[in-house]
Amino acid sequence: MNRYAEIALRIRQLSRSGAQQLAADIEYLCNVVEDLGLVPSENLQQLKALLLLKPDDLKTASGYPAPLLAAVREMRKAK
Repeated sequence: MNRYAEIALRIRQLSRSGAQQLAADIEYLCNVVEDLGLVPSENLQQLKALLLLKPDDLKTASGYPAPLLAAVREMRKAK
């Protein structure tokens, strides 16, 4: 699952609707993983949470790994 997050973070630009769709896809994947009796990775769950933030909230977000936060800010152009 970390690999999925790594690949998702290669996206250079993501619109608001694109971010919502990617977050929905991650949610679906996490649900499937949980149904298999596994635990979704923290990294993927944090990515989903960041994707759902409004741009202004993303600019002031804290409590996430710095590289992950920087990557999502860059792809969402929220600097």
